[in-house]
Amino acid sequence: MKPTVYIDAKNDFASIKIKEGIEAKSYEKDGFIFCEDENGNIIEIQILSLTDLAKLKDVA
Repeated sequence: MKPTVYIDAKNDFASIKIKEGIEAKSYEKDGFIFCEDENGNIIEIQILSLTDLAKLKDVA
């Protein structure tokens, strides 16, 4: 599976689906949600605020 990117600009949210699987655990770190399958593999990354992410890019 190729990664799939979903952007919802209206709600300031994005998601990157990395691989197929069922989410067994998720956790937040620095404005990102990491979703893992039962084996601990990251299957999806959600970006909670595209606006905040863009601001970080401007600082770097």
